[in-house]
Amino acid sequence: SPHLHPHCIKDSSWSINVAECLEPPVHSPSFLGDKDRYVAMRSSQWASRSSPSPKYPTGEVPGQLGSPEQRRDRESEMARRHAKEVLRNQHMVTLDERKTNDDVKNVALEEARLRAHQRDFQRSSDLQLVVESRQAFDVGRRS
Repeated sequence: SPHLHPHCIKDSSWSINVAECLEPPVHSPSFLGDKDRYVAMRSSQWASRSSPSPKYPTGEVPGQLGSPEQRRDRESEMARRHAKEVLRNQHMVTLDERKTNDDVKNVALEEARLRAHQRDFQRSSDLQLVVESRQAFDVGRRS
């Protein structure tokens, strides 16, 4: 199978005649200046090889991207999927926010309950102190 010269791979302008880049040279009219047919031929060769394809002059490996129509379809499909994802995420966010608000409310209630409990406990222990000190005072007075 014909191979590309390294300098042809680097040349992105395609100013070099494609046929000159093939060794052995292929001087058939179908290759001369027919970039697309050449690209198709090379990409099918690359696809059949297991090694990674060399850098392509246009920066993309043909055959992986398909025709412009396929590419457009795939892009619109990706855009659709992305939009769906965004919507779902927004929905999740609203659910999360609702949950978070409930959590905040619950935490606030819990803290209020704790404070009330502490207050009651403080009050009862204050009373206990008063009672104990009065008893001690009484005991001291009696003795």
